[in-house]
Amino acid sequence: MTRNMIVSGRDQALWIALAVPITLPFSNISTYVMGILAVGGIVIAIYHRRKILTSGTTRCLFILFLCIWLPMVIALVDAVEMAHSLKSTLGYLHFLPATLFLFWLMRDIDGSKRIQFWFTLLLALWSFDAILQYLIGFNILGFPYDGKRITGLFYPSYTLGIVLAAFAPLYFATIQTSIRDYKTAYLLATLLIVAVLLSGSRASLLMLGIALLYTGWRLRKKISQTPLRILTTRILFCFILVAIVVASSQYHIKRFSIYKLESGIQPRVEMWNSAYKIWKDNWMNGIGIRGYRYILPDYIMHDKGKYKIVSKKTGLGQTHPHLILAEIGVETGIIGITGFILFWFVLICYVRYLSPELCWSLMPCVVTLAVIMLPLNAHKAFYSTFYSTIIWWMTSVMLAATLSRGR
Repeated sequence: MTRNMIVSGRDQALWIALAVPITLPFSNISTYVMGILAVGGIVIAIYHRRKILTSGTTRCLFILFLCIWLPMVIALVDAVEMAHSLKSTLGYLHFLPATLFLFWLMRDIDGSKRIQFWFTLLLALWSFDAILQYLIGFNILGFPYDGKRITGLFYPSYTLGIVLAAFAPLYFATIQTSIRDYKTAYLLATLLIVAVLLSGSRASLLMLGIALLYTGWRLRKKISQTPLRILTTRILFCFILVAIVVASSQYHIKRFSIYKLESGIQPRVEMWNSAYKIWKDNWMNGIGIRGYRYILPDYIMHDKGKYKIVSKKTGLGQTHPHLILAEIGVETGIIGITGFILFWFVLICYVRYLSPELCWSLMPCVVTLAVIMLPLNAHKAFYSTFYSTIIWWMTSVMLAATLSRGR
């Protein structure tokens, strides 16, 4: 009976930890889930304060969080829209206890390995569901295909490709370590690649490319031992399958053409130029998080309606400059950029002192977090609730592996 209770407890912890990614496609539900988890984190901090204070992992979490959050607080001094910036800065606080609660749960489920495996299956389900939407016109929940870009469970938002590409390094690494049958492994890997391409998200291509390069590096020894004929056949099969699926849509052929790529980057260049000018005027501590939209109209040089950068109806600009580095620089200044660099310095130092075996097992999580927070990412807002949820959930998965080993 005791054993059944332990197993049940572990299963409960697994599903609680998975509740965040499971609810990501459904509007703001994941935000409420993180809010509930934050309450659990506060309870843990109260009842286990001695363990938390003596744990190197939790101290690392506090430092990492302060590297991102303190620049937000300092940016409030010169915030262009105090109400919005203050609300977002205070609201960001809940990610700290929520992350604490998550990796405190996962420390008991084999160093977060189980969560990584089940999350990989979830990503495979999202990919399969989206491809099904493309093939038959609707997905398993009946969400329709609009004839252009697949959305899957994220309907009507075009977020699917970004999320899949962001978690691709962890997805490919888990397939490599958990799936013994190479045919199944290749099929699952191809599934995500096809889903990302059919999502039509050009901004996700950089993340997917890094994930594939990292996977190739991880498999370098195995690749060198595989006969060239077999390796070439497998790669060609995957390439041809991806090419056939993508080429079946004229929309995707045009979307990924050089002309479309150039036309797609023009409005972003306009926003980046404006972001640079805003940063020059507010280089120290920025304009406050989520303040870009309010100040952008004053810095646009060309026709404000040309690229729909500024809304004619509201007079407000785009919510963010579509470049993580530019967003951090504009909204929190050089202090925010320094905090971002310190975040990675602290994390690398922490991982560096782990055992070689643990460090190797953590690398997929670290690389995935690096891909998610890549300064050149040009899609979601870095300080948005949605993207912050992804960042801190991934951080909790990574830190859980070290906490379970007594760090």
